[in-house]
Amino acid sequence: MELFKNTPNLIGTDKVVVAKIPPPPVLTELGQVGFADLVLDGDAKVRRALLTVRSLNGKIIESLGLKLALHYLKTLNIAYHPHPNNRHHIQLEKALIIPFQPNDGGYVRADAGGYQILLNYRGTEEQFESFNIIDLLAKRIPKEKIHNRVVLIGATAESINDFFQTPYSNQLFGPAKLMSGVFLHANITSQILNAALSGKGILRTRSEKSNNLWIFLYSVVGALLGWRFKSLKILALYCSITSAALLGFSYLAFLNDWWISTFCYLLGLILAAIITLALTMKELEKIQLRQIIKSIIIFTKEQPATGQIALEYLKQGENKENQVIIDKILQDY
Repeated sequence: MELFKNTPNLIGTDKVVVAKIPPPPVLTELGQVGFADLVLDGDAKVRRALLTVRSLNGKIIESLGLKLALHYLKTLNIAYHPHPNNRHHIQLEKALIIPFQPNDGGYVRADAGGYQILLNYRGTEEQFESFNIIDLLAKRIPKEKIHNRVVLIGATAESINDFFQTPYSNQLFGPAKLMSGVFLHANITSQILNAALSGKGILRTRSEKSNNLWIFLYSVVGALLGWRFKSLKILALYCSITSAALLGFSYLAFLNDWWISTFCYLLGLILAAIITLALTMKELEKIQLRQIIKSIIIFTKEQPATGQIALEYLKQGENKENQVIIDKILQDY
């Protein structure tokens, strides 16, 4: 208790959604507690970071990652404040933090409660220096690894069951690789610190209107490709080239902190190309059918019996839609 009272840089953890074990009362009184709740997507993966929530009494509660980052930045005389042009945006030194919206980054009506941002991972556990508690107690950890650094203390044992799926969990064979909660919070802390000190790391997305416009444009490109190339193989080749260019552009954009939802664009491109090709081929078939019928009609004038038999066989071999076309052409003649 005395240690908690005299350690201003010690932050405890809490849960705001489901409270399991309350933090030490002393840390709560001193305001040195951050919540450890995480936001899970529909596939149980963590792609967003919850920075703050509002309690029932209207008080703003900060997450562990945000609390640690702000405490570190405070030693550098850096604090956050609302952006002058939008009070919902946060200016943190070089970083402009914009809250996540329900339809950002390919999401559709997602739960955007609290103040969330897209999580820009620094990496897996290998990207962070970690030591076990035995080395700490035995004083085998070099002081420079701890001094003037943010240090997170947590359990990584499988029996604790504090593991989550992340974008790094995708594996074709074998069980998905999970990340322990302490490393997830390390990623959140690292993202905020990196953004504040370098201006990089906060993922931005296109607005919903802009995103819909780009989907429309790629659909137009797909329609033009489907209209221009009548061969399915050639169309597939050009669609692949266009898709590869889009993926390459999206990757470069991601390296510059822009998250582009390529799936919607690719879906619009491919569907528009296939539908346009199908409609074009269908129209060509109708044109060819009309030409064949006209040729048979000309032939019928010379040999009526043979021509009538050819028309009847042609009509029986076509579907109902083409049969209607044949009848209409015959009526015109």
